[in-house]
Amino acid sequence: MFTALSVGLRRGEVMGLTWADVDLDRRILRVRQTRVMGEEEIETGDPKTVNSRRDIHLPGSLVVVLREHLKAQEAARAKAGSAWVGTGAVFATALGDWTHPDNLKRAVQKVVEWSDLAILQREADKPWVWKGVPREHRATLMATVRAGEALPMISPHDLRHTYATLALRRGVPVEVVSKVLGHARVSITLDVYRHVLDNERRALVVDLFEELRPAQGVMPSAVN
Repeated sequence: MFTALSVGLRRGEVMGLTWADVDLDRRILRVRQTRVMGEEEIETGDPKTVNSRRDIHLPGSLVVVLREHLKAQEAARAKAGSAWVGTGAVFATALGDWTHPDNLKRAVQKVVEWSDLAILQREADKPWVWKGVPREHRATLMATVRAGEALPMISPHDLRHTYATLALRRGVPVEVVSKVLGHARVSITLDVYRHVLDNERRALVVDLFEELRPAQGVMPSAVN
């Protein structure tokens, strides 16, 4: 989830990542394959389009998270011993095999549940509520969640939209956002996120003469 949200990856791109695609020292992630559900089985293939095959510069926070994730995975590999499956998957199972693409959807749903204080309080004694949260972190999670601030039901693709929306609102050029998303043309990004750009442009309208008052007799002619 953190990876998808940080750099706007599609679900298949996240689930197809291998450590060979990630250079944490240079802070670069290479999108080279996807893993998606086919008609009858999971299919590993090339990215969606030519432009989807791309290199993405990683933000510092994501580098930190991926380093911690790699450390945890190396510990799991040592524990598994000869049972470890050497797929090289970044987001692997406990034995190193590929994770089912639907697991990202389940993870998103779980975070939505964790954001709902009513659910946590009502189901606090149920093991399924805390699946994936270490016991030592559960009290912290409960203390962080506030009533009335639950996340809406979202999908993995909404994480991609969230990245793009927040990046544009922070002033990242649309050309850069388009390349990170792997869009074939900037016009695609403009079509999808035009409402964001229009709102930002409206908010950033500059009045060069706001300090001048008509009473001072120095307002310029509207014609000139």
